[in-house]
Amino acid sequence: MRLAVGVAMIAAPSSVIRLGSGETPPGDMALMTRTVGVRDLVLGIGTVWSCRSRSTSDGRRWVALGLCSDLLDVTIGVNSAKTVGKRGALIAALAPMPFVALDLAALATLKSPTSQHYLTTMP
Repeated sequence: MRLAVGVAMIAAPSSVIRLGSGETPPGDMALMTRTVGVRDLVLGIGTVWSCRSRSTSDGRRWVALGLCSDLLDVTIGVNSAKTVGKRGALIAALAPMPFVALDLAALATLKSPTSQHYLTTMP
C-alpha cells in the first residue's frame, strides 16, 4: 500500500491533494507532495525488500521506521490547525491512520512465533 501511495504522490500530486482539499494546489504543494511520495516509496521498497530477505528483524526494522514516520505525520497534522485550519489539521492527522494500523498489525505479525516459519517457507 505504501508503494502505491508513494507512486501516486509522485506521479499525480495535484490529484492526491485535491482528494483532501477539493482545490487545485499551487506548484509548491505539488512539489512537497512529491517529496512525501518519495519518502513513502523508499519506505515501501525497504519494507518489501526486507520481508523478501526472510529476516524478521529486517522486516520489523523497516515497518518500525514506517510507523515512526506515520506517527510523526499524525503529530504534525494535529499541531497544524493554526496554519491550515481545523479541517486541514483533521485531514492531515487522520490521513496516516490507516498506515499506523497496518504498521502495528505488521509488527504484531512479525513478532509472532509463526512469522519466522512463514518467512523461511515463502517461495
